[in-house]
Amino acid sequence: RLSVKTVTTDLSSAMMLTVRKVFPAAKLINDRFHVQQLMSEAVDQLRIRYRWKVLDAENQAIREHRQKKKEAKSKAERERIGKWEPERMENGETLPQIVSRSKHIILKHWSKWNEQQKTRAAILFDKFPKLLEGYSLSMKLTDIFNKKSGPDEARLNLARWYNEVEKFDYMEFNKVLDTFSNHSTTI
Repeated sequence: RLSVKTVTTDLSSAMMLTVRKVFPAAKLINDRFHVQQLMSEAVDQLRIRYRWKVLDAENQAIREHRQKKKEAKSKAERERIGKWEPERMENGETLPQIVSRSKHIILKHWSKWNEQQKTRAAILFDKFPKLLEGYSLSMKLTDIFNKKSGPDEARLNLARWYNEVEKFDYMEFNKVLDTFSNHSTTI
């Protein structure tokens, strides 16, 4: 027990406490993938927030269409109004479909997208620039962790990333920063 030099854990405080008690001489290291997972979850929460807004807008459009049809004075006018059709994007999908089907896109590095995912992402990020910004911050963190660099350069890059996330100022992302601050010496 006393000869163990390092122990890698997730961000669980119970796990870290246990490691400190069982291996008192060991250096505690928190796994970076759990920080990346938190960041991915923050981006997905932003996507979900937009999904609800898109669904609300679509439901409102359906209600307005029904009301318009109900207020029509004649059968001919009702036929002219026609059946409600959702707006289709360049790829043939509706905006609710795009937002819903984009979960796996925002969890993947852009370099691993196929052509359909690239098209969907272009539409998604065009409609929701803040989602692009959140996704970019998540990918920057991944790139920082993946880059082979010395500790000083890594700290500098992480500090710059941290400042960008602070400026972004979304609740979910601020929680990632809190976690990062609380565990910065062990990540």
